[in-house]
Amino acid sequence: GGYESRAELIRSNNLGKYERYFHSFYGEWRWYFRGSSSLTAGANAQYNTDYGWKIYPGLELNAYLYRNIRLFVNTGISNRLPSYTDLYYDGPSNIGNANLQPETAFNFEAGFRQNTQAFTWQASAFIRDMDNFIDFVRDSVNADFQPRNFQHVQVRGGDASGSLNFKNYNYRKVFLSTIRVNYTYLDASLLNDNLESKYALEHLRHQLSTMLNVNTGGNITHTITFRYNERFKGQEYGVLDYRIAYNHNTWRLTGEVFGVLS
Repeated sequence: GGYESRAELIRSNNLGKYERYFHSFYGEWRWYFRGSSSLTAGANAQYNTDYGWKIYPGLELNAYLYRNIRLFVNTGISNRLPSYTDLYYDGPSNIGNANLQPETAFNFEAGFRQNTQAFTWQASAFIRDMDNFIDFVRDSVNADFQPRNFQHVQVRGGDASGSLNFKNYNYRKVFLSTIRVNYTYLDASLLNDNLESKYALEHLRHQLSTMLNVNTGGNITHTITFRYNERFKGQEYGVLDYRIAYNHNTWRLTGEVFGVLS
């Protein structure tokens, strides 16, 4: 456990002169069982001069199941305070909102992971319930964007990743070294359809990334990376990157090509 104190002060011709002070007390308790399995409980009590006292608890389970397969579960409550920009900045296309309240979120994630010498994988599902969610919105195309608190927003999703490290694989002097794949899916419910959001629909619904590392002998390595993204609005794109490197005992020479498919 411990104690932390900090201050945020701003002096700006545009935003004005403001300051707020923070104090927090935090602690955790961990219980080990069945060898390397553990259960951790903690809490963070925060005070700031703008919004007063709040307590944010958390709980984490890490349990060994079978053959290096582990179950992990974590849940907790977190917050995000409005920034000075959210509160006071007036720009060409947006205005501040001094009445914003802190955003709070309940987070829950559960999944499995396994680590071996050759193969590592992880898969999980998560949910995030947010109250007083802060987003820049406007009532019409002629109005300025303004940050406002939404009563409730829920984000659901899942992710899966895997990494395979090849040992002693050699086909016609081509050494396949590493393959990595990662995929993330997000789905969100925005309850107010009468307002236009500046950022909410810019988030990615689908994210897929892959990486292939190949050694072709003579200290030459090739790295190929592909990323596919699809936004909530339906916009999708793929990006292919390539890197070649020559490794010497005392120096390294690389060449790179980025955004082949973008």
